[in-house]
Amino acid sequence: MVPNDAAMAHTIIGPVARAFTALVAVPLLVGCSLQSAAKSPGLPPGGAAGLCPAAITELVDVGKKPATEWDLSLDKSGSFVNSSGGISRAEAQVRAVVEKAVADGAALRIWVFAGSLATVKTVIVCSTMAVKHNNDAAKSSKADHLRQVASDAVWEAVRTASVAAGGKGTSVVGGWAAVAEADALAEHRHAVMISDGRGALEEVAVDLSGFETVGMYSIGRVAKKSSDTQKTAALVERWRKWLTSHGAEHGLTVTSGEFQ
Repeated sequence: MVPNDAAMAHTIIGPVARAFTALVAVPLLVGCSLQSAAKSPGLPPGGAAGLCPAAITELVDVGKKPATEWDLSLDKSGSFVNSSGGISRAEAQVRAVVEKAVADGAALRIWVFAGSLATVKTVIVCSTMAVKHNNDAAKSSKADHLRQVASDAVWEAVRTASVAAGGKGTSVVGGWAAVAEADALAEHRHAVMISDGRGALEEVAVDLSGFETVGMYSIGRVAKKSSDTQKTAALVERWRKWLTSHGAEHGLTVTSGEFQ
């Protein structure tokens, strides 16, 4: 989870003790609707019904309870995924998160979002990515196979997931609210967002204090290489302040770099 070298100038990690006041109000009713939608019910083996690809459930040990979970919220607004290199950049990072979940034998959950709180959509919920194996000698090769199958299946689900139209701009806060309001799948929780960060700071109740690490990647990215500009640096700083003020005081990464 280390940003690339080109982006290090815009990486800020660590606790900050300054409060931040959100700028744009959103009706409470909308926030409540999002909270209800984001909550995950008790999971059947493999994950929420229909939300863990069969190709994955065939290869994982659904009877093994994970100690860790990885939650990913992906910006599918046109301004991000349709930008130069946007899709390839998103794909590489989604695959990296999946590979991390397999390595940890973790639960995996993924949302996509676009122009409003109402567009947030759950795409993947797998209760475990622990590889199923009969003996230790076979575990390594089976894990390699699972990594490839899982990253392919998850990316296909994410790539083809439709996001409802609604609102102008991008509801980045809505993407974070879905992560914050979802029921825990494991004791040790890690939250990741992949977004250019170009969205209004809606006033929605978001508490990320239950996560051991929180990371926001690709902020300000509109081309293959990170633009070393004051505008990008300001955007990184804005989200660092917002995340800190919403409970992400430890294990925080905010960067224009990519999740690896």
